[in-house]
Amino acid sequence: METKIPEYKTLLKYIDEVNDSNFNAEYRKVDSSHTKYDEYKNKREDGAEAINILRDILSNFNNFGTNNFSYQRIDPGKWLDGSNTKVRNYLWGQLKIDRKNPIGLSIFVEHYAGTSKFRISMDIKDTEATKDDIENFHKFLELSQFEDVILIEGTSQKNNVREVDYSFSEARNRVKTGLADKIQPSIIVELDNTKTDEDYNNSVIKAVNTIEKYFSYVMRSYDTRGSMSNETITKTNDYKLSKNTILYGPPGTGKTYNSVNYAIFNIDFNNIINAEELDLIREE
Repeated sequence: METKIPEYKTLLKYIDEVNDSNFNAEYRKVDSSHTKYDEYKNKREDGAEAINILRDILSNFNNFGTNNFSYQRIDPGKWLDGSNTKVRNYLWGQLKIDRKNPIGLSIFVEHYAGTSKFRISMDIKDTEATKDDIENFHKFLELSQFEDVILIEGTSQKNNVREVDYSFSEARNRVKTGLADKIQPSIIVELDNTKTDEDYNNSVIKAVNTIEKYFSYVMRSYDTRGSMSNETITKTNDYKLSKNTILYGPPGTGKTYNSVNYAIFNIDFNNIINAEELDLIREE
């Protein structure tokens, strides 16, 4: 049965609208006699439609991801803020392979730097995370920066999301010294009016496959803590990168450098413990 492609363009349009300077984010639950009943009703219907589209996208992750993970929890989030009195100006959904673990794959639909966009990230739910969880989360910085991956500091909840141009080494130091609470590996899928829903879907597929490489590496840290099922641990440890990957881009963008990393990971992924070991293997 053919999988229906979610309405990505509708979702971006919704985020554009709720971030318009003329948009009134106020929301109340009122009866039909209230003067603003129709306005609130439209907000509720639009918000519910947006969440349903995001749920469709998340539900398809098992179909268009690496198929190395069976996600146990799909959380499309809410269109209202925590007080239930304001429309959120972003949407956030998360996928987890372990319901008790705060680390997962996330898709954000947000508006910053003047445009709406999708952001596919490895993320950690701050309210559920311990100090060890946060430390484990940032172990992705021990790896190399794959193609199209950027680093994000800040959170949508605090409205301080920003792209940063630190190297992974610099980012590790910022986390270690407390200058940054959280840095996420992310891939941005920008708004492009020439794109179709299928184009967006293909871009998200590619992004999910890339971010899952970091996710797999980080989740190995939980093997000895017993917080993941044996089946999940096996799937994570057996992770391999595709042998049919083609790296493309203009000169100087790291194709040769990252082709070595891909080869190392396919040969000896489960025995690479940290950045130093990765560098030694690369030199050999």
